[in-house]
Amino acid sequence: MRVLVACLLVACGRVDFDVVDEIAPLTVTKLELYDHTTNQPIADVTNGAPFDISAYPSGVALVATVAGTPGSVEFLRGTARSVENSAPFASGSDNNNSDVDRDDMLVVGKTPIKVTAFELAETGGMKGPTTAITLELTLRLDAPPAIARVGIIDDGNSSFLEVKDGAIVSIANANLPARADMRVDTTPGFGGSVEIGGVGPWSSRGMDNFPTYTAMGEGLAFAPTPGNYTITARAFTLGNGLGEGGATTSVTFQIVP
Repeated sequence: MRVLVACLLVACGRVDFDVVDEIAPLTVTKLELYDHTTNQPIADVTNGAPFDISAYPSGVALVATVAGTPGSVEFLRGTARSVENSAPFASGSDNNNSDVDRDDMLVVGKTPIKVTAFELAETGGMKGPTTAITLELTLRLDAPPAIARVGIIDDGNSSFLEVKDGAIVSIANANLPARADMRVDTTPGFGGSVEIGGVGPWSSRGMDNFPTYTAMGEGLAFAPTPGNYTITARAFTLGNGLGEGGATTSVTFQIVP
C-alpha cells in the first residue's frame, strides 16, 4: 500500500506531498524454517533457494510473520492444506502458542507453497495477499539409505523388538504390546523417505518422510494377533518415494500365542 503524506510549510505557503511505503495489514512479511526440536528459527526462506536439512533429522516447519493482527494463516503445500489460528503461525498447525510442530508435508525435494493470512480464525473475515514460493529442501545423500533392521514397537515407540526373517515371536514370552506398529531403521538414520508395507492378519502400506519410520504412523496402531506376517521396506533419496530408490528388504515372521 502506498500512502500520501502531506507536509504543510506555513512560512512559504506551500503544501508538499511525499509518497511513502506502508505494509498493508495481513501481508506475509517473512517466512522462516524452524527446527521442530528446538522451536527456533534456522533460516529465512528464499523462493527457489535450496536448504540442506541434514542437521535437522527431527523435521522442520514453515513459520510466517504477518503484518497487523491476523486471526489465522493458511498454508498450502502442494495439495496439502493446514490452518494455524495462533502465533507462531506454523505450517505444522498445532495451534499452540509455544510449540512448532513438525510439518510432514515439508519433505526433501521441491514443494510449491502458498501462504495467506486472514482477519479471523479458521480463514474467516478479510483475506490478505497470497505469498507464493517454491521451497527446496535437500539432503546430502550419495545413495538411498540402507534398511538396517525391522521391528515391533508399542504405539508410544518406547519399546523395540527386532524381528528377523524366519523369526517366531510369542505374544506371551515377548510381552508384545496390545497396540503395536512396525518400525524400520535405516543407515544413515535420516533419509528422504521410506515406504513400508505389511501383509498378514494386519496389513498396511504407507510412506514415512521422517524418522521414526513406521508403517502405521503417529497415533495409529494394530493389535498383534497370531499368524504369518511379511513386512517390506524400501528407502528413497527424496520425500514421498521420489528420487533414487534402494533395494527392497522383506522380512517374514510368525506371531504365536
